[in-house]
Amino acid sequence: MRVLILSHRDVQAALPPEDCAEAMAAVLAEHAWGGTYLPLRSVIGPPGAAGFMGLMPGWRGQQPDRDAAFALKAICIMPGNPARGLDAHQGLVTLFDGETGVPTAILDASAVTAIRTAAVTAVATGLLARADARTLAILGAGVQARSHLRALAGVRGFEQVRVYAPTAAHAQARGRGGGAARGELERGARARRRRSAAPTSWWR
Repeated sequence: MRVLILSHRDVQAALPPEDCAEAMAAVLAEHAWGGTYLPLRSVIGPPGAAGFMGLMPGWRGQQPDRDAAFALKAICIMPGNPARGLDAHQGLVTLFDGETGVPTAILDASAVTAIRTAAVTAVATGLLARADARTLAILGAGVQARSHLRALAGVRGFEQVRVYAPTAAHAQARGRGGGAARGELERGARARRRRSAAPTSWWR
């Protein structure tokens, strides 16, 4: 049995925000017509534990261009992790062959969660936001704030980013990263120009 293993950095390198948004748009459409099965997640929160664990199974049916697959995301939410310099989300995404059940891949769930969550927001923003939107507002200043800035920068022609965080130090730290925000907006503008030559179904 050969199993592909992707670390946090591996997932980030293999899954650019734009590509993930394309994939999520396809999966959301497929789910709407019954091509996937996603039961409600289960959560365990033992008394006295430092966090809780969520289990999220899923299945995607066979298509002409790909085989069926089962998947399981097992993730721990640890509120104390940011103080340790760690993401609060820690876990694994495991993929299984849809015919044999043989495990085929293990991915770092922290990276998948950050990129995939922001990608779904990008799909929704591309479909629902006003075409002339120029200000991007982000609530929070942690991992998801960074991933959302990267994913959303190219969805509209944003000219400024406003960040709110309940912790002043976090908001100030994100504000001091203004150069990075400008860099993401410039990268997003380039991505918009590339997509304008070959528009996709999830943004306009």
